[in-house]
Amino acid sequence: MAKIMIMAMPFTGHVSPMLVVAAEAIARGHDVRFYTGSAFRDRVEKASARFVPWRAAPDFDEHDLEPTFPRLKGRKGIRQLVINIQDLFIDSAVGQSVDLRSEWAREPWDLLVAEESSVGPIFVAESTGAPWATVGIVPLLLPSRHLPPGGLGFQPARGPAGRLRDAALRNIVRPVLVRPLQRAYTRARGAAGLQPGGTPYEQASRSPLLIAATGCARLDFERPDPPPQLHYVGELAGASTAPRTDDPPWWDEMLGRRRPVVHVTQGTQNVDPDDLIRPTLE
Repeated sequence: MAKIMIMAMPFTGHVSPMLVVAAEAIARGHDVRFYTGSAFRDRVEKASARFVPWRAAPDFDEHDLEPTFPRLKGRKGIRQLVINIQDLFIDSAVGQSVDLRSEWAREPWDLLVAEESSVGPIFVAESTGAPWATVGIVPLLLPSRHLPPGGLGFQPARGPAGRLRDAALRNIVRPVLVRPLQRAYTRARGAAGLQPGGTPYEQASRSPLLIAATGCARLDFERPDPPPQLHYVGELAGASTAPRTDDPPWWDEMLGRRRPVVHVTQGTQNVDPDDLIRPTLE
């Protein structure tokens, strides 16, 4: 039996797949603790994992981020993205490391397993020497010298002109996005009591030992330079607890028309219908 600590940022879309990992580890006879926000205590305990709450880390409400992270108010686009990553994901890693190191001192684990958006685990791994693994629950944003930067919506280019375009995009994204995040990450490392240097921010949330990515390789862009620790593990989905609902009355008609069906869904933060749903319908 191994002692495993699992961590997820306190968002439903992050906790749910990690609970599948927890359930599988428990079914194999391992002792599992689960570190996340207090809103998910019942779900963690229902999965038979031992719940470890955020204490030093800011225990925020995923449905109302602004009281905890006021700089997000009124932000959109790239400015929102940068502040969101800085305040919510990077700065909260300082408190995460305090919580996890306290738990480590109380009861060390054999393996720390964290989803890809978590930054605290690398601080803990550096200070304790304990191994950690990454579970990729979102599309991989692994940097590559063969691909355009992730998140911009560009397909990988073909031909010399396209490769020049992708190289130029990589050179533009670095000073606009990566450097500010690296500065925030460096400050967080210092606040967590770590020495300067260490793993750069672009690699900070990915374990050097194991990246277990959801999905399969064919859902990703072809990568000529995948890291050797990358493995695709399929879908992380447990048995649904949602009540079964009847299909809407227009369902059969829609399927019978043989027209393209477009599924649109918004994320965990920008939930205003005017951002995506209404423009899509229009």
